[in-house]
Order: sequence, then C-alpha cells, then structure tokens
Amino acid sequence: GQQGGGQGGSHHQDSVETVSFHPSGQPLVATGSLDGLLIVWDANTSTPRVVCTHPRGVIRVQWAPKTIVSDAQSLLHDLCLFTCCLDGRIRLWDARSGQCQREFQGFTKSILDMDVSPDGRSVIAGSDDGTARVFQVV
Repeated sequence: GQQGGGQGGSHHQDSVETVSFHPSGQPLVATGSLDGLLIVWDANTSTPRVVCTHPRGVIRVQWAPKTIVSDAQSLLHDLCLFTCCLDGRIRLWDARSGQCQREFQGFTKSILDMDVSPDGRSVIAGSDDGTARVFQVV
C-alpha cells in the first residue's frame, strides 16, 4: 500500500493512533498521532490537504455524520471532524480551513476514546480520570 506523507514534507513524527475514511466516499482520509497532529489527506494523491495542531497527542478522530442546519446557518457539515486529545479536550475542526470551531472540556486527565452520536448533535468521551461525559454539539 501507499504510505502517506512523503510529498510536501507533512507527515507524522510519532505513532499514528487513529485513522478514518470520509464516510460519504469522498477521497479524504484523516489521521491523528501522538505528535499532536490531525492530518487530512487526499486519498487519491497521498498528499496532505490540511494539518491541525493539538497541544498533545491525538487519540481519536471521527468525521461528523451529517450536516446540521439551524436558523439558516450550517452549524456542522460533512467536512467537520472531531478529535479527542491527551490534553483532556474534544475539538471540532473544519477540514476545509483547518480551523478549530469549538472545544469541549471538563476532564481532569487524558481522553481515551470518544464517539459522535448518529445525528451529530452530541459527543461522548471517556477519560483517564474515571469519568465519561456527554457534550451537546448543537
């Protein structure tokens, strides 16, 4: 198979902990690493499209399940990604711009896993602090 990251100089510097194909079949793949990077790759060319920096390692990445529109404003679209990080925060990223749209916090230790609800309106995460928390996205 192809190894992503050779072109353009963007690649992970530590172990890759999480990977995810875009759910609609768009040629996008997201990877997260202990180096603190979320990289969105063009699956056809194995080149990075967006690099998002976290203060600590990325443990899980998950694409938003669908677009949610409220008051004629798109709050969440299918090119949004959620990440959970060893800094105890969940982040919502726009994969088009690489900008962090929101942060969800409340854990006192590292987040170990997360899952986004099928409707995209909430996210649950579990932490090394012995708690699990549900956050409302919309």
